[in-house]
Amino acid sequence: MTLAETFLKSCECFLSRLGDRLSATPEAFGEAAYRPLTSGEAAALAAAAEAGGPEEAYDLGMRCLAGRGVAADAAAAERWLRLAAERGHAKACTLLAELFLHGASVPRSETEALAWYTRAAGLGDAEGWVGLARMAEAGLGRERSADDAYRCALRAAELGSAEGEYRVACYTYGGIGTEADEAAAFAWFCRAADHGHQTAQWYRACMLLDGRGTKPDPAEGARWMIRAAENGEARACCRLSLLFRYGVGVPRSSRESVFWRDMAMALAGHKIPALLTPAASDAGAQS
Repeated sequence: MTLAETFLKSCECFLSRLGDRLSATPEAFGEAAYRPLTSGEAAALAAAAEAGGPEEAYDLGMRCLAGRGVAADAAAAERWLRLAAERGHAKACTLLAELFLHGASVPRSETEALAWYTRAAGLGDAEGWVGLARMAEAGLGRERSADDAYRCALRAAELGSAEGEYRVACYTYGGIGTEADEAAAFAWFCRAADHGHQTAQWYRACMLLDGRGTKPDPAEGARWMIRAAENGEARACCRLSLLFRYGVGVPRSSRESVFWRDMAMALAGHKIPALLTPAASDAGAQS
């Protein structure tokens, strides 16, 4: 991959994540973009949803939420999603919980969020368990409980959630709700990283470079640092700049160092350490 291709990929990942955080769109929940509907198709979908189809109700709720194929309508979105959730649609339960937790399209309510996460978890939805872990950790809608946070995250991880695996790794590393164990934490970070979790990729790289929970392996650590950086992790871009500057796990290269420093600054700006701020000598940096 060329520098230009890497830059474009990183920017695309960053903008995609930013868009997901700013609005509750279908893409934010892993759904494909919805094609426009004719008036007849919209009416048929609404009729099927009214008749008791939870999948149709969920589909229509998502469309109303994001204005995909039908007019955007927050009230209608809540109605259809609630109908789907009440009929046992796990994803609808989790989405309703997210909306209530963040006050997106509905009044913010930690109580409602907790109730819908609980319903989703009961239906076997991994992200419902992740939501319960988050609420237990932060004390949202309930008393704070490290033990419950760990238990819920572990259940999410067992169901295949990369976010659940990442949270188990963090809790295990810090001894939150379970005994601290760097080796076990590293194993969980690896699982989450393998499943594409960008922050887990960053921690996996750091632990490999620093020899925490595993034997030091600069080359493998640099490889995972590159993976995390390409996925838009600003801290990985920052540290990767240092790896290239000093030739740790990668060939020494002023050009690559400056490139990743600039990527870090584009993603995180003022948060980048002064060590990586532009220097006059960078103008003529060559590999």
